[in-house]
Amino acid sequence: VFRVTTNGLLTTLSTFAVTNGQSPHAGLTWGPGGLFYGTTASGGPFGDGTIFSVTTSGTLTMLTNFNNANGNAPFAGLTLGPDGNLYGVTQSGGSHSAGTVFKVTPNGTGLTNLYNFGATTTNGALPQTTMTLGPDGNLYGITTLTSLTPFNNDGTIFKITTNGTLTTLINWDFYNGGNPVGSLTLGPDGAFYSTTYLGDNGNNSNMGIVYSLTTNGVFTVLAQFDGSNGAYPISGLTLGPDNNLYGATTGGGAHGNGTIYRLGLSPIFVSNPASQSVVIGNPATFTCNMFGTAPFAFQWRSNSVPVTGATGSSLRLPQVFYQANNAQFQAVVTNSYGSVTSQVATLSVVLQPNCAAVLKNGGGNYTVVVGSFPNSLNHLWATTNLSSSWQQIAPINTDASGMGQYLDIDPADPARFYQLSYP
Repeated sequence: VFRVTTNGLLTTLSTFAVTNGQSPHAGLTWGPGGLFYGTTASGGPFGDGTIFSVTTSGTLTMLTNFNNANGNAPFAGLTLGPDGNLYGVTQSGGSHSAGTVFKVTPNGTGLTNLYNFGATTTNGALPQTTMTLGPDGNLYGITTLTSLTPFNNDGTIFKITTNGTLTTLINWDFYNGGNPVGSLTLGPDGAFYSTTYLGDNGNNSNMGIVYSLTTNGVFTVLAQFDGSNGAYPISGLTLGPDNNLYGATTGGGAHGNGTIYRLGLSPIFVSNPASQSVVIGNPATFTCNMFGTAPFAFQWRSNSVPVTGATGSSLRLPQVFYQANNAQFQAVVTNSYGSVTSQVATLSVVLQPNCAAVLKNGGGNYTVVVGSFPNSLNHLWATTNLSSSWQQIAPINTDASGMGQYLDIDPADPARFYQLSYP
């Protein structure tokens, strides 16, 4: 186990001694108690692998070990679950010698076998990648093979609950990908992204694909490798600070030795504009958040008509009028890879008499902007002290938009409070 600083200073923190583990393949997971947690693919009392913790200063503790019956050869790392326990997979061992899913407490006292692969010819075998915690609190993972007997190296994607209920979401068939070894990356949109080592989506290259998967099992091939852009990826994708996904391939490219690539994605809504109710005369703001390859071009629409100048990620209406009641707003977002239209957000205008704004004009003069029922007679009241009585200072007739205003000229005391009544 080692530590390396950002300027390249490497320090060995701890070493394994076979008895406490051997051959760690995966990275560490930051977990409870400020400790790092990890696995070794072999070593331990039975030689089948271990689970360990290590402090930032290098104190390494073997927490528990595998004995083939509860799993063998954990090549993947651990995932911290929503319940504070750690979850992982073993490549082999278990009831059918095809690997397991397990749960372990942070102190190592409770290692529980949640699932044994190989019970059917379609639920997967030989999981080698670290599971990913989904936005729904379930764990998502990959098996390298579909089954051991008969041998099928297409692979699967599965979902498993923290109590061990497993659902197979995808069975690959090499046309849509095959032999997955890259772990799943959770995108800002709540979908998973990764690669397969083989498969071609119909271009006959059999050099791997990039795909996305939603939590309800909607699978989409996003790109395929053909040698010129890379071949045979064995790792997943990494979300960059620019909200793009990056990856690497082991082969292909200009010199045949692999590529580093960025995945171009059409716009995806992380959050759509939301419907809202706003009191007449007050401002309303609609916003959306995007995932995909920047830059994005925005165009907001009101009742399917483009709003002039509304080309940002948010649309602000300084004041809402009666005519805007039940208006529908949408954003059309475009980048170099495609275009997408948001869900409809409906504006409900609440006809509640109110002082929408008070504008100071200078010299003690104030413009009071009011909103109420369209074409209605209202009464404006004022006071210099909220504990004093209110005085009616003017009748105000609103227009067809439900708006009106009054110029309060040189009041005796510039500190004024206003309220509107109807009728």
